[in-house]
Amino acid sequence: MMRQYLLIIWGWMSTVFVKMLVVWCAVTLLSILWIRLKKIHVQDIHFASPKREGILSLFVMVGILALLFVLQLLQVPTDASFLVRGLLLTGTLLLVCFPVVVILRMRHQGLETVGISRENLPTLLALSVVIVFVTIIIFAAISILGENTTLSPAEKVTPQRLLYLITSFMISALAHEFIYRGYLQTRLVAWGGSVKGLLASSLIYAVWHLPKFIQVEYNWITMLVQFMALFAFGLALGIIYRRTGNIMPSVLFHASNDLAQTLWSMA
Repeated sequence: MMRQYLLIIWGWMSTVFVKMLVVWCAVTLLSILWIRLKKIHVQDIHFASPKREGILSLFVMVGILALLFVLQLLQVPTDASFLVRGLLLTGTLLLVCFPVVVILRMRHQGLETVGISRENLPTLLALSVVIVFVTIIIFAAISILGENTTLSPAEKVTPQRLLYLITSFMISALAHEFIYRGYLQTRLVAWGGSVKGLLASSLIYAVWHLPKFIQVEYNWITMLVQFMALFAFGLALGIIYRRTGNIMPSVLFHASNDLAQTLWSMA
């Protein structure tokens, strides 16, 4: 039985997981190279009490996790239109972001402490555009080379659905990067340093997706592999944010990654 489980894990990791890692590593290295060539120097965010901010951010994340468990119980009607789905998604993500916004207001902390800044913005927007194209092209190339050119069969890809996917993934990515990289990672890095902060925030990012796994009723093998994939993805996003000091490149990478995986099956 254990041998069968190991073969399933190896089969998944030797295909899907490796393909995703290729994309994530390529985009991460591209971002690092871009920042070095453009000679952009990111200044660390300093807090009066880094330990207090780090601990507070962990408590905020516990509250968000409890909120996610509740929100996962809500079921979107299967016959709901794309507009209704988009509005429900937007409302849900605004609700999840609300605790962070409240804390920022209470602590009198500006948007620069969550990775929203105009500094180096033109260069970083250009990098974001490049990241989107590179991500889409690599995913498409992997599908073609793997003799898997079929679009995701879950739903027929229509202009309306494509617009919905782009919009929803952008909103979702913005909310996630605002919370996990902009808010959480900034404070954990200030508290424990770059390595510990990156690892801790990536670990929390993966753990905080457990409500979704429970709702879908994944088996433990799928949950384990998904957890590893999310940790690796969170680490890639964290490195990009750490190098750029702005959540925009991470947001565009996050959104384009989700879109590419949805459009092309990764089997």
